[in-house]
Amino acid sequence: MKALLKNRFTGIFLFAVCLLTFRNTIAIAQDIHDPWKITIYYSPEYTSRILSVTSDQPNIKETRKKETGTYGYSLGLNFEKHLNDRFAFGLGGRYSRKGFKTPLTTLSTPVNGNDQAKGSFKAELFEFPVFVNYSYIKKEKISLFVRVGPSFNYLIKAKEKTDYYTSGTLTETSELTRDDANLNNFLMGGNIGTGVQAFISENIGFMLMPQFTYFFTPLRKDVPEKERLYSIGVNGGIILAF
Repeated sequence: MKALLKNRFTGIFLFAVCLLTFRNTIAIAQDIHDPWKITIYYSPEYTSRILSVTSDQPNIKETRKKETGTYGYSLGLNFEKHLNDRFAFGLGGRYSRKGFKTPLTTLSTPVNGNDQAKGSFKAELFEFPVFVNYSYIKKEKISLFVRVGPSFNYLIKAKEKTDYYTSGTLTETSELTRDDANLNNFLMGGNIGTGVQAFISENIGFMLMPQFTYFFTPLRKDVPEKERLYSIGVNGGIILAF
């Protein structure tokens, strides 16, 4: 009889330990997935532009086909709060550099005796993204998510560099900081990405997310051709949860 009671108490004790351990695991998972989060990240990016032209601009159409992008980056900070088990809301700010390159083309009118030119455009921006996260796979310390939302952007500085050629030989380089009234300083954009968040403790984790950014607002006003910047990058950063 004593042995039977001893076995029962042992079973009840083990069950209680397992239950408390399970509840503690759930609590840890809840703490990990549902806090406020700050993410500090860096993103190397390939950047370029989409050039929209009219049907009566064949020369610009050919230029568009030959254009290449350039490499830029973003450095930013995001704040994020889970709304429920799957959805989170966030906002942030980041500094970015974007641009594109134009190919070597023949000038319709020679400049200082030069008959060809190629160039590049570089922009520095402050970007303020607002986003919603949806975690489509969620485990104890890891989640896979998709992120989408608008971005409100301010153009800090724009620079153009032009290399001039005579008979294929580089003869002159011109650099110009664009601050004219024809530039749009406030640019509306959008971001979409998918990635992973993983925690190594209750308060520290990391994030890795490929992201596509597109600016709906063109760079210049009152011109027939519309230049819209875009970038493809991979955000990698540290998450601090509290």
